[in-house]
Parts: sequence; structure tokens; C-alpha cells
Amino acid sequence: MFKIKSLAIKFWLVSALLIIVVLSAMSVLVSNLVKQTQISEMTIKAGYLAKDTIESIIPRLDTFRIHYRIQELKSDPTILYAMVQDENGIIISHTDRRLISEADRSPLFLALRDSKKIIAQSHNSNNESITDIGIPLEGRANRVGYVRVGFSNKTIDDAMRAVFINIIYVALGILLLSLFVTLYVVGLMVKPIEVLSDAVSEIGRGNFDVIIRPLQRKDEVGNLTAGVREMVQGLKEKELTKTLLGKYISPKVVENILRERSQLGGAKKMVTIVCTDIRDFTTISEEQPAESVVAAINQLFSIVVRSTITHDGIIDKFLGDGALCVFGVPDACPDDAYRAVIMAQEVLKLLDKHNLDRRTMGLFELRLGITIHSGEVISGNIGSEERFEYTVIGDPVNTVSRLQDQCKDLNESIILTSNVAEQLGGKIALRFLTKGKLRGKKEKLDLYTIA
Repeated sequence: MFKIKSLAIKFWLVSALLIIVVLSAMSVLVSNLVKQTQISEMTIKAGYLAKDTIESIIPRLDTFRIHYRIQELKSDPTILYAMVQDENGIIISHTDRRLISEADRSPLFLALRDSKKIIAQSHNSNNESITDIGIPLEGRANRVGYVRVGFSNKTIDDAMRAVFINIIYVALGILLLSLFVTLYVVGLMVKPIEVLSDAVSEIGRGNFDVIIRPLQRKDEVGNLTAGVREMVQGLKEKELTKTLLGKYISPKVVENILRERSQLGGAKKMVTIVCTDIRDFTTISEEQPAESVVAAINQLFSIVVRSTITHDGIIDKFLGDGALCVFGVPDACPDDAYRAVIMAQEVLKLLDKHNLDRRTMGLFELRLGITIHSGEVISGNIGSEERFEYTVIGDPVNTVSRLQDQCKDLNESIILTSNVAEQLGGKIALRFLTKGKLRGKKEKLDLYTIA
């Protein structure tokens, strides 16, 4: 279905306005030309009469010849009257014989008497507009008379009306033709722009696989298409980089790197750290094929990663059979500790379901110990200018790792410290376990688990 483009209508309206202005100016010019042409034709007729009249006056007045010539003009439908006057204004001959020998003292005659050249004067007679062409007749030594020819301006009006009607028909034809031409040309111009608009909309929705075909055009539209194609390619490469990085680094960290063009350095952050560790991993590694062990670890890490990302945490690193997850970087939130505990509970729940499936398939099961601790760390890019990684360092990292020993000794799936418990504010029911002594630590820590 043909769809009229709003841009085409705008272009057409502008061109139509221009056409109307031009044709209006042309109609005025043509009207003046028509009027001048009519006056010129009458002037020529009056000129022929003047020439014959002079030949009929000089050297000897021949009234018969003058009357004959005047009567000839009477048959011309465009002429209302024609007359010959002597130097005093007495009418020698007239198309209306009743006026012969009358003295003319009208303003038209007086103006002609005072003129030395042909003049055209307009006047009204019996509600009809008339143009009077007057020509002085000059003898060898003096003026011998005047010739006047009058014609109705209706002749001019009819000619001008015919011109106006033709101009209107031409204008309508041109406007109609310009409409079709504008719709066609603008359609050709707008079509690739519409394709680009649809493509940009798709890009805005995150679809970078949109196909934009190159245009073999050297104009602005061709340049725009080439520019958008380059932009799409750049965005696609950036998105691919982001996706690939997201497989090695937490997506939130990738966003931070791409946004801030991170450099070496870090800042103090209050975070909550979750450490996961597979129980009896040494025994599993000895008893099971390496391929089965790696597959099982990857399946477990998939659970941990999805739960961490779901609750707005990041994967700091994988530690062989364990993972270090951090809540509070790059951006801290008041409920970081709460989300860390919820994530730990979700991981254990999903692991129980996963073990049920493994048991059904006759595969070994996995048990997981999870420790949670909060504290101040240095968060940022650690390494060298050639290579660095986004990570957290500090005592809380060591503490959450060493809590795994307590987790094994107490045979609990989740252990968290008092630092975490205080931040929960009673949102999750806890059970006190003991005051635990960690390797390398002088002070004991209050340890809790989920009630």
C-alpha cells in the first residue's frame, strides 16, 4: 500500500507555494502584456487611419475619402467609434454621422490638443469603460487635425480573462504534476532514511545484528548510511567485547570499565564477601575422572554465578573449587549484606535440586560450604599498566576464606560473622553458633548460621 510521506507533503507545499507565487507574478506580467498588445493593435489601426487622413487633407481636403475610411472601421467589432477632427476640434467625419460638424470640447480632446504625441486615455460612457487612442495630424507647417479611435476595454478584459483561465489550468496541471514528482522523488530519498530509522530503533532495543545494505550513492543519504553502518559495526564490536569480557569478569565490572576507562588504583569500600568451597573436593578429584570433575564444577559455578548476578553481586574470582563473590562494588547499596545472605540460601536450594538430578543420573553429589563476612576493603584495578584486574583486597578477604575451616569443623552449610548479622537488622532469623578462632587472628569472632 502506497503511503504518503509527511516530508513529501511538506516539500510539495513549499514547491506549490513557490509555483503559485511565480505564476501569480507571470499572470500580472501577461495581463499587462495583453493590455499593451491590445492598445498597440488599436494604435496601429488608428495610425493607418491617421496616415490616410493626412493624405486626404493635404494638399486638398477629400471628405469623401475620409468618410469612406471611417465607415470601413465601423465594421470592425472591436472599435466603438472613430472620428477625424480639424485643428479646432470640429468633427469632420465620425462613425456616427449625427456627430459630424459638432465641436468637441471634451477633456479627451483638450488633452490631445495639448499633446505632441499619440496618447491613450480611458473614460466611461454609458457604464462602459473605453480606451481612446488619439493621434495629432501634423502638416508641413502646422497641425491640421486629429484622429481618434475608441474601443471597449471589455475586449482587453475578455483577453485577460482567457489568459487567467489558461494560467489557472496550467497552474493546476503543474501543481498536480509537481505533487506526483515530489511524492516519487521524496519517496526515493526517504526510503533509505526510513530503513535507517528502523535500523536505529532495532539498535536502541539492543539488536546489533540488524542488516543495513550499502547505498551506491555519493550524496548526503549515502554518507549517512555509511556512517550508520560504521556505527552499528562499532556498537556490535563493543557489545561483543562486553559479552566476552562478561564471561571473564562480572558484567557490572565490565560496565564500569567501559564507562570510566578504568586505570590502576582503587578506593576503600564497605562490602560483604561470600566465599564458596566444595566439600571433600580432594576425595572427589581422586575418585572421579578429571572430565567429570570439571563438568561438575562448571555446573556448580553456573548456579553460583547466576545467583550472584541475580542479586546484584559480582564474581571476584574463582578459587579452584571455590568462588569469591562480592556485594557492594562497584557501587554500594544499604542492603548488600542482606542480598549476600539471600544469594547464599538460593545457591544451596538450587544445589539440592541439582544433586537430585545428578543422583537420578547416577552421578556423584556435591556439597558446598558458604561463608559470609563484611568489612572494609580496597576495591579497584590491581596489577600493572600492561595487565590488571578488578578485584578487592584486604583483611575481610582473608577472613572470609579462613572461615571455611570453621564451616567444616561445625559442619554447617552457611556461616556468617557478627558484622553481617548486625547489618541484617533481624530481616533473617539467625542462630548463634560459637566464638570462633581463625588462623592468624588474635580475636575470636561471633559466628552465626541461618536458623
